[in-house]
Amino acid sequence: MKRFVVLFSASLFLLAAVGSASAGGIFQVGGGLAFPTGDIADGYNSAFAFDGTFLFAAGQTFAVGVNAGYRGFGIDDSEVPANITVDGGTFSALNLCGELRLQNEALWVMAGGGSYTLSLTDLTMTDGVDTLTLTAPDSETKFGGYFGAGFSFPLNPSFSLGVEGKYHVVFDDIEDGDADTLKFFEIKMAAIFSM
Repeated sequence: MKRFVVLFSASLFLLAAVGSASAGGIFQVGGGLAFPTGDIADGYNSAFAFDGTFLFAAGQTFAVGVNAGYRGFGIDDSEVPANITVDGGTFSALNLCGELRLQNEALWVMAGGGSYTLSLTDLTMTDGVDTLTLTAPDSETKFGGYFGAGFSFPLNPSFSLGVEGKYHVVFDDIEDGDADTLKFFEIKMAAIFSM
């Protein structure tokens, strides 16, 4: 499954790169906040989110390409007893996904799917006397996807500023019949370059 996801994403990237060389390329880079939902919301704070998208506009209303993004959720200290100090334990999600986008002049909706690499950093807890360090497990790559919408404010024919919201769902342990999911919502400002 990992190979399929990587090959699919790489194929979309190549399609977008070849297509944009002739005309219709869009490059978008953005940053904002990601908010954990579901089970992860109980132990983690919101995170800074960064991503980049490269698209080939295959007409006036349709674009296809690749999206890569990163967000790192820190531990929610309000869930930890007052006499315990924590350090580390950051949960991060790095994605590489193919993206399909329907758009008009200033509005778009998108959906994407691909690989999400999930990782934790080591967690150290101390109560002033004793210290406990939990070693993080190895990172895992899972399949996931997102959907969302955005709008832009054109500043000139080749540059726009935009706002975009996405809802991500990452599937975990599907092979053992337990379809656990990781979910988070993010909202970002974006700089959009048309080629």
